[in-house]
Amino acid sequence: MKFGMKNIIAIIFLLCFGSLFFGQSDSLYKKFLDQSQKHYRQNCKKDSLKAVSDSKEINKYYMNIPAPYGDEFLPASELEIILRENNISWGGYYMGSDIGGYNGECYELYMTKETEKKYGKDFIDNLLKKSVSDYVQKNPDLIFKHSDFLEWTYNGSYLDFMYGNDDLNKAFFSTFSYPHNYQSYKPSDKYKSLSDVSILLNENGKLLKIVSFHHHIYNSANNRFVPYLEKNLRKFVEKSIFSPATYSGFPVKAEINLRIYYK
Repeated sequence: MKFGMKNIIAIIFLLCFGSLFFGQSDSLYKKFLDQSQKHYRQNCKKDSLKAVSDSKEINKYYMNIPAPYGDEFLPASELEIILRENNISWGGYYMGSDIGGYNGECYELYMTKETEKKYGKDFIDNLLKKSVSDYVQKNPDLIFKHSDFLEWTYNGSYLDFMYGNDDLNKAFFSTFSYPHNYQSYKPSDKYKSLSDVSILLNENGKLLKIVSFHHHIYNSANNRFVPYLEKNLRKFVEKSIFSPATYSGFPVKAEINLRIYYK
């Protein structure tokens, strides 16, 4: 394909204009970020000072939940009553903006810090546990599932759902043997094969039942080994000793998901 001089000049113009345009866009975006951060700091300082001043007259407790779709605290009504009995007002929830704006969260953050400073962090944590306890007594059949307030560890460490580099996988593979002719994951493969096992634990960590198995076998040649994998997973789960799940620190009956990654 041949280009005339006019075409070449036009291309050079477009390249120069594009570079200038994107350069200006980056500069404008950086300026916008700088102004937003300055605005945030100014408003945060003002609201934090107001919170510290207000805390001399009234104590409020706010609960932080992740933006933009954090889970609400199930025993909020019970917590509000317990806080009131201890001369603390329930302020509700707050979260930071997921787009970098200012939502006034500094007031809630610093007011809560002042309340915890006055009464003690352990005291507030115990009120949270008491609210969960009251909620469980009212809902004895409730099974807690994934939530921002639900925590569970295996032997004291959290699970790695991205790569399987955790104590759970180490414990499983310490006794597991791959079947003959199993085809291992190769660096050229897009995904690793894995199994998800949902289990139900009581408030003491005792296994009540295995709820379900979900296998994601990305090498079709290994599909024939699914019954073998499931048999070994079941054996591992039934022999394991689990810690109870906790909701805001209080042990609860919960459905937990385990993930095992294969080589």
